[in-house]
Amino acid sequence: MTLPALSQRQFHVFSHLGYHYILGVDTMTAALIGAETACLLEDVENGRRGGTDAFWQDDFARLNLGFKTDEFEKSSGEHRVAISHAVLFLTQRCNFRCTYCYGAGGGYGHPGEMRPDVAVRAVDWFIEQSGSLKKLSLQFFGGEPLLQLAELREITLYAKEKAGRQGKEISFSITTNGSLLDDGAISFLKEMAFRVTVSFDGPQDVQDAQRPFLSGKGSFARVAENVKKLLAVMPESRCRPTLTNGGDARRIRDSLREAGFRNIGVGLVSPSLFVNGTELFQRGVYGVLDLMEDESWEWISAVQDRDAAHLRILRDSGILQEAIAHIHHGQKKSRHCLAGSEMVAISCSGDIFPCHRFAGQESYRMGNVNSGGFRREGCPVLAERYGDGCKKCFARNFCAGGCKHDNLGMTGSALEPAADMCRVERRKLELAAWVCCNLESVDFEYLLDESILPPKPCPTDFP
Repeated sequence: MTLPALSQRQFHVFSHLGYHYILGVDTMTAALIGAETACLLEDVENGRRGGTDAFWQDDFARLNLGFKTDEFEKSSGEHRVAISHAVLFLTQRCNFRCTYCYGAGGGYGHPGEMRPDVAVRAVDWFIEQSGSLKKLSLQFFGGEPLLQLAELREITLYAKEKAGRQGKEISFSITTNGSLLDDGAISFLKEMAFRVTVSFDGPQDVQDAQRPFLSGKGSFARVAENVKKLLAVMPESRCRPTLTNGGDARRIRDSLREAGFRNIGVGLVSPSLFVNGTELFQRGVYGVLDLMEDESWEWISAVQDRDAAHLRILRDSGILQEAIAHIHHGQKKSRHCLAGSEMVAISCSGDIFPCHRFAGQESYRMGNVNSGGFRREGCPVLAERYGDGCKKCFARNFCAGGCKHDNLGMTGSALEPAADMCRVERRKLELAAWVCCNLESVDFEYLLDESILPPKPCPTDFP
């Protein structure tokens, strides 16, 4: 069988630990290849050789890497879907002054609290916009949402009752700095089955330097004490540390594991759209790259040992799990996230934004729950266009153009990701491909049986 001429946009060749691998860009598949084939394909990928040579055509047919038309640039542009997830700002104030806050101290340009009537209208609007969906998710963000604990209780109970009357099930989550997690707050969060994420940067010197109280006093002691109480009754709570330039990612991860967190999602600093400056343009990407290298070995070892407990840690707090699942299932993404489509954020004034990161950015406002207006058309986050770099990138069907907020802050364009984030996403995909190529079919069956990897999604599911 003669296949069409190869294009460098259809595959990516890389080497790792002395072996050579190929990643099918359009099919999200990976395979081990020989050195001679790798050399030839690298010439094609880098434009040094044409793609009509028949030498390796049989290899491509065997690997099922595919020669389909690139669908990355051909999304339908249709986003008239029901909303399943809403982020609610009960307050746009915070008792911390984190050094890297992209929300301008938690105020997002307009500090204040959400009035009770606006909160009720926000929940009503969310349920209306959910259409025929039966499962909804409501997240509380800030600011520090536990500053409004009484209001949080009232609106949570109202949302649960209102959703129930509509035949819907609603789940709740909260992102908190942990300083106000007293016994009463924890008891309520547990009672309502909240998924809790604590923004906590680990070791005392790091936490106190990066996440002080408004007074400048360090916050480690208070948060660490509260975290112990939280994990004692809600052990599945998640931690989200932020890695800054020069941060020791391994030290931070290990300290949080010692604190009892099993679910740890390390994040990189993202610039604020409310301030000017380039001080955040150097981020702790090397630390994340180190974590990914470590984790790739952990995946292989844990699978070989059938260590389900450690695999659950990798599933819950690792960096590679999503990429491994996408490669195993041959699954592509056409959009980086659900912002503005299935997900929206509602500010304390009732304004609607694509996600919490864009709160307060007037050019990204999509409407207001009080007026009833809601407009997706023209929202830059939903633009079906990508930068030139993305069109040529082998990770385009996994990264899908990156976070629009991060892109805008780092490069000035929502369509152009920052080079450091591209490096992370590309290496993530390579290491996931390496893991997949070193596992057998029986290994993937085990990962699926243990729910370490999700089942293959339905083709009609939103990507």
